[in-house]
Amino acid sequence: MHSFHTLHQWFIRTLHFFLSYQVRSGRFDRVVKVQLPDEAGRKDILAVHARKLNLGDPAQAEATLAFAAAITPGASGAEVGFRERMCVS
Repeated sequence: MHSFHTLHQWFIRTLHFFLSYQVRSGRFDRVVKVQLPDEAGRKDILAVHARKLNLGDPAQAEATLAFAAAITPGASGAEVGFRERMCVS
């Protein structure tokens, strides 16, 4: 567990270094900030990721996606998709 935590901290530090290097002045002419999706947006993202999954009848699938969107507040689209893939695998 200790080695995983150390590796995780190293990865985060390295990631921050590369991100700061990529957005140094003069690199981009504009920065576009994107808001995190709301519950309806997360539900739509989940629906895209769940297209190939068998979630039962349409009413059950709708309820499952709505529940999954409700329990992931503040998650980005990538995080929602990653969590879904982890639950299915």
